[in-house]
Amino acid sequence: MNTKSLLNHLEAYVADEIAGKRKALEWIEAQEKAIASNDAAGFEAATTGLKSLTAADGRSEIRRRKLTDSLAEAWRVSADALTLGSIAKRAGTDGRRLGELRTELRALVAKVMKRSRRLGALIGMHSRLNREIMETAFGSTEENKFEDSGSLVNAEA
Repeated sequence: MNTKSLLNHLEAYVADEIAGKRKALEWIEAQEKAIASNDAAGFEAATTGLKSLTAADGRSEIRRRKLTDSLAEAWRVSADALTLGSIAKRAGTDGRRLGELRTELRALVAKVMKRSRRLGALIGMHSRLNREIMETAFGSTEENKFEDSGSLVNAEA
C-alpha cells in the first residue's frame, strides 16, 4: 500500500473514532438524563451501549497500530514517534484533512472526558445522598449496620 492510500485509511480510521466519540457523548447524556429522571432501565440501556463502544476500542487500537506501523515503515521512522499530528505534518498537503480530523477528535475526547467526570460526580452525589438517607433511617453505620438490616425496594416497582 502506498503512503497516500495509508493516509486515506488513517483518515477513515479517525473519522470512525470521531463517530465513536459522538456516540459516547450521546450515551453519557442518556445516562445523565436517566439518573435525573430516576429511569433505571434507561440508565442500564445507556450503560450497555457505552460498554459496547468500549469493547470496540481494542479492535480500533489494532487498526490504528497497523496503519501507523505501515507508515513508519514507509517513512523509515520509529512507529512510536508517529502521532496523528506528526503524521499530518510529515504528509504535507496530503495530511491537511488528517490534521483537521485530529483537531476535531481532540475536541470530542475533551468533551467526553468532561462529561464523564460530571457524570461521575453526579453518581457520587447520589451515592452520598442514599447513604445519608440510610444513616438517618437506620442510624449511623457504626451503631446499626444497615447493610445487614435488609434493603430498600423501589416503591414504584
